[in-house]
Amino acid sequence: MQVVVPGQYRPRPSQAVYRRRRIAALLCAAALVALSWQGLHWLTGMSGDGPLTVAGQPVSNLDTALVTSKRIIVQPGDTLWSIARRAQPTGDVRPLVSQLNAHRDGRPLQAGETIILPIHE
Repeated sequence: MQVVVPGQYRPRPSQAVYRRRRIAALLCAAALVALSWQGLHWLTGMSGDGPLTVAGQPVSNLDTALVTSKRIIVQPGDTLWSIARRAQPTGDVRPLVSQLNAHRDGRPLQAGETIILPIHE
């Protein structure tokens, strides 16, 4: 093991060593780019050789309804029924109440709690 003392002269590597280091760095960078490019295509499924599909089905066969969510803060005196009616002013709210109840696992509502409702458009 060589001990380097500050101020002590160390010879610089030769041009051949620099050249080999540059070639090695270039090859590593090229391999990294090639692997990331292949990995990106593998992850995104972008092969470019056919129509866009999701899980083997053409996109035109899939339901493309937009799903968003609405945050509701529980107020004192709120029930699942009143929250469902506020979120869905018209129509039958029983499916929404049932869905809310299933997500709550029987826990009671607490004032100030935030409930996230999925909204299908």
